[in-house]
Amino acid sequence: MNNEQENVSVGDSMSNALLSVNKMLYKMPPALGICQRRNHRTDYFQRSSYTSGTMVLDCQLGSDFCDPRNSYIRFKLTAKDAGGVNIPADLASGSAVNVINRILVNTRTGKELCRVENANLITKFNQLYNCEEDWLRTVASIQGYADATQNLTPTDGQVYVIPLSIIPCFDTDKLLPPQLMEGIRIELFLEDTATVFREAIISGVPQGVPASYQIDNPEIHWDSFDIADAYKRKIAQMASSSGLSLVHKEWFHTIVAAGSSGQSDFNFDIKKAASKALKVCVITRANEQINNTTYDSMGSLAYDYSRQQAHIGADYFPQQPIVVNAPFDSTENAESYYNAMFAHNKTNQCWNPPSVSVAQYASLNAPIDADTGAPPSRENSLVAFNLNKSHVSDLQGYVVNTSRAILIDLKAGVRAGNFPVGNADVQRRLDVYLCHLRAVKVYTSNCEIRD
Repeated sequence: MNNEQENVSVGDSMSNALLSVNKMLYKMPPALGICQRRNHRTDYFQRSSYTSGTMVLDCQLGSDFCDPRNSYIRFKLTAKDAGGVNIPADLASGSAVNVINRILVNTRTGKELCRVENANLITKFNQLYNCEEDWLRTVASIQGYADATQNLTPTDGQVYVIPLSIIPCFDTDKLLPPQLMEGIRIELFLEDTATVFREAIISGVPQGVPASYQIDNPEIHWDSFDIADAYKRKIAQMASSSGLSLVHKEWFHTIVAAGSSGQSDFNFDIKKAASKALKVCVITRANEQINNTTYDSMGSLAYDYSRQQAHIGADYFPQQPIVVNAPFDSTENAESYYNAMFAHNKTNQCWNPPSVSVAQYASLNAPIDADTGAPPSRENSLVAFNLNKSHVSDLQGYVVNTSRAILIDLKAGVRAGNFPVGNADVQRRLDVYLCHLRAVKVYTSNCEIRD
């Protein structure tokens, strides 16, 4: 006799469970919400217009909670020539985040909650390696990304919307409590014009070298929640006794510069103490390309590393070095590309691919063609090492400090045809980013921050 034919007595709880599993429980869903009001609230920076310096905003959310991943920065960006006349300009492979060189977030008591150096560079690579191509064509277009090889800001400027989650301490799925958000200060240090823009060429006609830019009406729009008083009291009680624990991924930045244009061996350590180091990203650029309106300052050199490996003590990543032979293009660099995707958790699934193709990984950062206006294809190459020890969590990293540092070993080859002759002929600059965990314990009137 089948179970369906048995004449047994089933209790109400069992009946409800079976009906629910079989999608036949016709009851109203439980009311789980504790929010009384939700909307986007606007905070304004200290000035309505910026051409250089630091954009500063003090949070005025009051007793509201905030969802940072649904909050955003809004401003209008306009490029100008040496005479102060508005001109179109090219954001190249980046976005409106190009204008942000450094991000600094302090609590109301002055403690440093978050700092990102060269935020424009790591933001671009994080978004391209973690997000799909469809995202670039849709939601990311309002941030300033474009499908075409040129990414033009119109003559009269354009309004851009940047997700607040580009700031690491706001990249969390938890609602941030008022004990943290009240009086928090966000400082955005602006980038040099020649790094932000590349000269636009339309139908073979140069549009003028950008000499300055202007940011108008910058704002932050918070996705704010006003929750019921009983739950506010419970959160306040937790903050006053044990504290509220928050964790986010922080990015530590350091620069390794080549001693000469012909240097090919790079052996260096990352001088940072952290209890959970998760990932290392190395972005290679040429000093001649940075702060140069002829090139994409956010673009990397073409991949040309013949050997790559990292280690912490006796632990090597990978155990045997990755070796790539000339010509270092997509016919040879498949393993390096895979290793970069492995560090970004893209190799164990097929439903959320990155925006960086194998061709982009091996492309050249050549100058724009003044005759045709055609810039090179996207330059999105990096070397990455995954330091996460868990297969079920991305929060289990290695302990690193001065006596147990992360050591990186890279050896560059010579790739003919790159800027200007071969990669070995340029003076390289390696932007090295270490991703690690930062724990924040929020109390009623102060915060405790630990790496």
